[in-house]
Amino acid sequence: VYLLRPNGTGLRRLTPGGKVNCNLYGWSDDGRFLAYGTNERNGAAIDVYLHDVDAGTARLLRAGKGIN
Repeated sequence: VYLLRPNGTGLRRLTPGGKVNCNLYGWSDDGRFLAYGTNERNGAAIDVYLHDVDAGTARLLRAGKGIN
């Protein structure tokens, strides 16, 4: 999962890529947060993260035992 500004600048990779599976869940109404899922931590589970665009950080919301 990559993040970039509407004008095409500021490209940032949010997930490691490769063999990691990812899901996009959507943006907050104010556009500050992006929710996504990835099996980076455990190949058999999808964890849900909330990425804070302003801070450039992601917070684990739910660690899964399967697909959340």
